[in-house]
Amino acid sequence: MQESGITINVGAVLQDVKGKLVTVSADNLTAYNLAGFQRHFNSGRICRSCFVDHADIACKYVEDDVQMRTAEAHSYHLDGVAANPLQGYDLGPINLKWVT
Repeated sequence: MQESGITINVGAVLQDVKGKLVTVSADNLTAYNLAGFQRHFNSGRICRSCFVDHADIACKYVEDDVQMRTAEAHSYHLDGVAANPLQGYDLGPINLKWVT
């Protein structure tokens, strides 16, 4: 839609309209699904913002206690998952269909 757009008829005048999705409102399960992360919260790296493990989450309270996710790290992990899909279960991203 962003590049080609659509043509609509407004009062007998054809208008080309382009747009893009800017934000998505979703609960955790839907957001995880859209981002390609595992969709459970009872084991592994359960946070989409950092690399905290489920076993450690009760004692990690601030960002300084965990390694935060970055765009670069996410791209690196996506490349790893593409090469070895089973690797994603440890890193977070497991489904690449929506991630580009």
